[in-house]
Amino acid sequence: MKRNLWNELAKRARLASPAPVEMPFRFEEDVLGAVRQSARQPWNPLSVWLPVLRPALGVAFAISIACLFLNNKSAAKPTTDFVSETESLIQMAVLNE
Repeated sequence: MKRNLWNELAKRARLASPAPVEMPFRFEEDVLGAVRQSARQPWNPLSVWLPVLRPALGVAFAISIACLFLNNKSAAKPTTDFVSETESLIQMAVLNE
């Protein structure tokens, strides 16, 4: 008669004592305590977006500073002095009379 190893293994597993239920590495105290503590706080959408907004604001600030710097250093920028242009227009208007 051939032994049925699967049936014997299943029988031994049913008769064996269950493993202890204790979780290792203070899982209950640390992780579940943090979950319980965060569940008490109200949901704030800003806290969800803050990790995205911080780098985006930094990049936007850096780009705006770079644009201002390049705008001041640009040689192709036409110089417009509205005071001198207004003065020349007034002089031309007075001389044509």
